[in-house]
Amino acid sequence: MTPKRRLLTLIFACFCFKSIFSKKFKDSAYFIPTVPEEAPAFLQGYPVNATSIHISWKGLPPSRHKEKLLGYRVKYRRLSTQLYKEVNVTSNFTEAFLKVVPHTSYEIEVNGFNEIGRGPAGEVLHVKSLSIGRLEIFSSCLQ
Repeated sequence: MTPKRRLLTLIFACFCFKSIFSKKFKDSAYFIPTVPEEAPAFLQGYPVNATSIHISWKGLPPSRHKEKLLGYRVKYRRLSTQLYKEVNVTSNFTEAFLKVVPHTSYEIEVNGFNEIGRGPAGEVLHVKSLSIGRLEIFSSCLQ
């Protein structure tokens, strides 16, 4: 290889290396795929009846996930056990109803996922299901 050809190869390699780390390249389809960068926020929940808890959260904005968001994973467990149950919710929903046991406290968390994997989990929510035969009306439901 001639010195001129080596110089041109080196210049080309430097240009490619610079392109990989430039903002223009990061915004393109060639950027390394990643899981969602942020956790869903404002997780809220309340018991609907003795066997159901309603939860809702604020969805992830498109700017916080580079890959297409496939949905949200809801992970919950009774406080008396270490075994979690998981429910996947499609990305166009930001709420879910969980089937639970009466008069039991639960720990609930939500995170977004895409084809690469799961993003970070948000804040942990604690909700206690109602006792059998007990009905509560929440002011937010009446508005």
